[in-house]
Amino acid sequence: MIIKKTLNIKLIVTFIVFIYFSLINLTCANENFIVTIVNKIPISKIDVINKAKLLSYSIEKNLNTNNLPKFYNQALENLINEKVILSEGLKINKNIENLVKKQSENLLLAEFKNSEIQLTNFLKQLSITKSTILDKYKTQLILGYLIKNKYRSQLINLETVVEKKINSEKDSRKVDLFELAEIVINKKNNSKLYNEIQSALQNGANFLNIAKQISISSSSRFNGKIGWKTFEEASRLTKNKKTKFLEGDILSYSTNDKIYFFKILAIRLNGQLSKKEDKVLLVEAKFPINFKKKEKAYMDVKKRLDNMLSHKSKCNNLAALKNSNKFNISINTIQTRLADISSNIQYLIKNIKLYEVSKPLFSGNNVFAYIICDRQKATKEEINPDIIKNEMMNKHFSNLGNKLLKRLNKQAQITQIQELN
Repeated sequence: MIIKKTLNIKLIVTFIVFIYFSLINLTCANENFIVTIVNKIPISKIDVINKAKLLSYSIEKNLNTNNLPKFYNQALENLINEKVILSEGLKINKNIENLVKKQSENLLLAEFKNSEIQLTNFLKQLSITKSTILDKYKTQLILGYLIKNKYRSQLINLETVVEKKINSEKDSRKVDLFELAEIVINKKNNSKLYNEIQSALQNGANFLNIAKQISISSSSRFNGKIGWKTFEEASRLTKNKKTKFLEGDILSYSTNDKIYFFKILAIRLNGQLSKKEDKVLLVEAKFPINFKKKEKAYMDVKKRLDNMLSHKSKCNNLAALKNSNKFNISINTIQTRLADISSNIQYLIKNIKLYEVSKPLFSGNNVFAYIICDRQKATKEEINPDIIKNEMMNKHFSNLGNKLLKRLNKQAQITQIQELN
């Protein structure tokens, strides 16, 4: 009788444990599952969500989880492209990931000023894994490897093409030139993302930052930049019938399967350099509003910054703010061309002098203010064969990358396993 009771208790305990682990497995299954398989490489729900967080942040500059579903489709498309390229790379070399690992990590770290702390804080802020960002750099390096492998004959005669380009470059310097950047997204199921990008750009977001994270074109490797074009080339690319382009113009059109955004970064009239090509050394001061009124929060910090900038060392004084301070001011140094920063920042610094604090830019609970610490006028570069060759290589890589990716996607075995709500 005692043995029977003992057995019954064991059965009950076993049953309870079975139910417990079944419920855990069911819960885990609901939390994460395989969404798509690309050439036998799975993409999970968590992969898509993490990528969506990165895309969302690149547009909105803060993480709003309620908006994440708008980015799921583009996130999945980006992941599919990454897996398609990876699987092709693995066919050529099974150790391809190890070969590009160190370089991709160096490229990633360079984005965060070679600071592991900045990178770690960013990953924590978005609650994403390092691989969410790292995989993009790995993919770009593998794609470059594939292009060199598959299009070797097309790249071999580049020296001859460069000579012709140098001669045409001399003539083109006397005509109007337009520097373009692009963002390309898939059209299918992306109306919400299109609206998000449109709204962000209208509100002055940085075009190049969005292109880098969101665009499916190979030009995303160069922050969307596609180089200097004549008026005819710019009109043909943008499919625009305007008789005049202005610096900062954003144009868009769609085809059956793609949506294209273009931005005129800078214009050289009769080959003359644009002021947008001037270089500036900016300090970005970021601080929270918390429970203050917006203007009060800004004025408190402005007084603090003005005081620090009034000394002879000027911007050098601001380095002290990297340590703890009562206003929680964080400092970021940006060395850039005017053409490459957001239209919002361009507007804020347009009329300020050196070491003067700009008007505020409010974003959620944060305030941003900018100080110009140095400004250098653009100078006309000499015709340099190495620079021209590099530009042509970038253009060739971009065009060949798009061509190769299109072919690989057609050949890929892409199986949708479960819808992502």
